[in-house]
Amino acid sequence: MTKGTKAFRIIISVLLALTILWTVFISCAFFACGMNFVLTDEYGIQVAGVSVTRSNKNDVLGDGTVSYSASTNTLTFNNAVIEHSSAVVYSEIDFRINLIGENNFICKEGGYVSAIYAANYLSSKDLCIQGDGSLTIEFIGGSDDILGIFADNLAISADVTIVAADCANYANGVIGDSSLTMKNGAALSVTNGCAKSSSAVGIRGNVMMEPGTAINITTSAGSVDYCKALAVDGDLLMGKNSTLNVSNNDETAEIIECISVSGILEIGIGSTLTAYAKDTYGVECYGSVKVSEDAELVAETDGDVVDVLCYGAVVNYGGKINAQVNALGGTHNLTR
Repeated sequence: MTKGTKAFRIIISVLLALTILWTVFISCAFFACGMNFVLTDEYGIQVAGVSVTRSNKNDVLGDGTVSYSASTNTLTFNNAVIEHSSAVVYSEIDFRINLIGENNFICKEGGYVSAIYAANYLSSKDLCIQGDGSLTIEFIGGSDDILGIFADNLAISADVTIVAADCANYANGVIGDSSLTMKNGAALSVTNGCAKSSSAVGIRGNVMMEPGTAINITTSAGSVDYCKALAVDGDLLMGKNSTLNVSNNDETAEIIECISVSGILEIGIGSTLTAYAKDTYGVECYGSVKVSEDAELVAETDGDVVDVLCYGAVVNYGGKINAQVNALGGTHNLTR
């Protein structure tokens, strides 16, 4: 054996020994800290408390009504009737819900009860509700707080009905952390119960109603702190032949809003907006209001306030306005 070969073997042996010692050190450190790495087959979605996994994704609840496609992040409900006392659907990832037939989520009494909750501990998640079927969300019994749907960017292209019962603290029908988009001729109907604070639909960004879609909102009387029917922090844009009906029947809460829009309100061609409020403005818009050709704006209030309060201008391009309007930027009738 030459001196070079012997030296090379010594170097290799030393490096191998150092590698073994480093591996043992790291393993002991992780063990001492209680850390371990376990591969999981869960997708970050739960249905009625059952985690969706690779092994159960084809039949999540074991009754043939719920399945999951990992390739498209789509949870499919097929004529499902699900009762649960916490979140019926909980997702930590962006995902879709596909509806087949008539589906019913029944949220039973509890401290905090929600139907669909899309968020993890860091951020809210996007959700699209789609399909040829429908979804009805009902709350039964008494709860402290109830929430129908919570997501970041929420898109609805299938019929969804939410009946939020009275509760002790907060009754919320739909909360969109960023936006709400109505698509594919879908209809969203929300009947919101009274509570300490009640918000039927609250969107912290824009609401886009594509042509032929509809939103119907009704609130009950008897809330304490605030009662909001439709609150939009961005723009409310109604596409052609869409329908928006909002009724706020509360007159006891300290803050009452029927339709409140922080940005622009645009009523598209052939569309109809109807607002009724007992003791507040039917429509309060901090931007401008545009009423398109053949569109109709109808607002009424029983209180001693104007039906429509606009901090910008109300511009009518050949539609109908059946309401008492106070526009700080003036009311303008224009033709194209």
